[in-house]
Amino acid sequence: DLLPGTLEQYLHKRDGVRLIEYQFQHRLLAPFQTWMAQPSMAAAIATRRAYEYWTAKPADGANVLLKYDDKERHPALLERTVADGAWGKVLMFTTPMNGRQDATGHPANNFDVNNWFYFALVNETVRYLAGEAEDVSLNHVAGPAVTVPLPPNARVPTYTLAGPGLS
Repeated sequence: DLLPGTLEQYLHKRDGVRLIEYQFQHRLLAPFQTWMAQPSMAAAIATRRAYEYWTAKPADGANVLLKYDDKERHPALLERTVADGAWGKVLMFTTPMNGRQDATGHPANNFDVNNWFYFALVNETVRYLAGEAEDVSLNHVAGPAVTVPLPPNARVPTYTLAGPGLS
């Protein structure tokens, strides 16, 4: 199985539920801790609500990175690291992230594509899934040696740089 959880029931909450229990030690959510320390940004984050979401049962080995403030504290964002011959991470948001609305025009959440919160969440998610653990400089002056940081568990033990004039 690849998914970090099993979707169980689709819920509709008229007043919405907040996102809580951010796992700030996680690379994906670490920037939110800094943003939440700024009063204006903390206020904007506190007003984000999910009105529709799936309840989900986390898979074995999955991590719950965010929860909803409903009575059961259902997972809002789950992660699973893929192993056993594969490599990568799988994230599962349990509220639609596509601007979905019900028949009456009520949105599934108020993350809103016109709000900085949506952009920041999607941007940090893509950076995390793309393996961008830190900002890396990819522009170098010709001549000096360039050190390329590799993950401790690199997929292959040796890398070769090839190109014009290289041997």
